[in-house]
Amino acid sequence: MIRKLRKAQWVYDCPDCGWISFPSPDLFGAREAESWHPHMPEHREEMLRQAFEPFRAVMTEVVSAYANLARNIVETIAPAMEQINYALMPAPNIPHDPSLLKDRRKWGGR
Repeated sequence: MIRKLRKAQWVYDCPDCGWISFPSPDLFGAREAESWHPHMPEHREEMLRQAFEPFRAVMTEVVSAYANLARNIVETIAPAMEQINYALMPAPNIPHDPSLLKDRRKWGGR
């Protein structure tokens, strides 16, 4: 909707998203804003937000259900994974013979 604020100040108000253009000194500027505003990202984002608003409550429930499911799976599998990690952990890199600990060439003894 194009409206006149006061002398030499025309603005375009988008009826769909509520966007208001900057005041222009003539009607041509407001009509230009009316023509290019639907191509602006802000307008498209607002239209998408309004379109998906009815699904928002449903999607939040779905997401929370999946989050609870994932949390339960992780809580169930975590102890077994800890045991597997401990079993697959490599042996410490120390020699079996304690006398080799004093060897400075490889083991960095004293």
